[in-house]
Amino acid sequence: MKKITKVHKPKENKYIFTEGINYFETGKTSIWGTGDKDTLELLRKIKIHGKCLNLAAGDGRYNLNLLKKTNFVLASDIDEGALSKLLHNTPKKYKKKLDTKAFDITKKFPFESGQFDSIFCTGTLHLFPKKVLQQIVF
Repeated sequence: MKKITKVHKPKENKYIFTEGINYFETGKTSIWGTGDKDTLELLRKIKIHGKCLNLAAGDGRYNLNLLKKTNFVLASDIDEGALSKLLHNTPKKYKKKLDTKAFDITKKFPFESGQFDSIFCTGTLHLFPKKVLQQIVF
């Protein structure tokens, strides 16, 4: 996959919460840092298996943690540039267990029911009003 540097502009009135940046100008680490201490501890302790959907993965703050514990991770986000950075920064030995998919989580998910054994999502769902959140979850 080539590096996607196109900037995805935010449209908060349409629930598109993006950063509006070229992720390849932000360095190798996630723009959000290395992760929340408690979330990292939980990821270290819990057993995760099978296929995991990393929903609203952004530029991959927690993605490597998921790849180390699962058989497969599909990292998703509305911002293709963020996913491109995530993919390019993933160590080669984990890339065979990774795929990415850009889509709008407020719309019907482009997956079959039961395709994933787990879903991981942090730092996003609280941004949506209750009605939109219910559409996402149900």
